[in-house]
Amino acid sequence: MLELGKTKPEVRAVDAEKASFTYAPDLAQATKQLFEMGEPAGIYHLPNSGAATWYGATKKLFELAGIKTSLSPAHPEDFPRPAKRPAFSVLQNTKFPPLRSYEEALREYVSELNA
Repeated sequence: MLELGKTKPEVRAVDAEKASFTYAPDLAQATKQLFEMGEPAGIYHLPNSGAATWYGATKKLFELAGIKTSLSPAHPEDFPRPAKRPAFSVLQNTKFPPLRSYEEALREYVSELNA
C-alpha cells in the first residue's frame, strides 16, 4: 500500500472486511517467547491488538507516512479474488498476553523505513 500511495494518484482499499493485522517482528518475538516459556503445542493466534478494514489500516498508514494520495473506500467485489473473504475475520488471542496495537506496530514500521 505504501508503494501504491507513493506512485498512484488515487488508491482504493476494501472497507467492508474487518481483519487482524500482524507485524512480523512482533509475531517473531511472541513465538520465541512461547518456545522459551515451554508452552504446550497447539494453535496460537498472535495478531497485534485491534482490528480494521484495509481502508482503515491504509488510512492510518498514509497518515503516519505523510502520504497525501487520495484514498477511497471500495467494495470487495471491486477486487475479484478466487476465494470469497469473510466480512469479519478478526483473530482472538486467548492463550498469550496481548500484543501491542497494530497502530503502534505500524508507527514503528514507518519510522524504521524513514530511519
